[in-house]
Amino acid sequence: MREVPSPEGFVEAWDKTLAEPGTAAANELLAILDAWLGQGQTPNQSLSIFIRDNELAWLRGTVPAEYF
Repeated sequence: MREVPSPEGFVEAWDKTLAEPGTAAANELLAILDAWLGQGQTPNQSLSIFIRDNELAWLRGTVPAEYF
């Protein structure tokens, strides 16, 4: 039994993405995550936040935001 705090359908979409890797399965999984965690952000806003918090930290040799 899996007990993970997650939105409806997430675990099934995750399993499908692992079993059948591809764009369709990944887009389904990302749509669920965006609806749950996106807080109304556009995909471009999410990408900008990822770059700011992770890639720039890597380039500058600093600690990414998730470690604060």
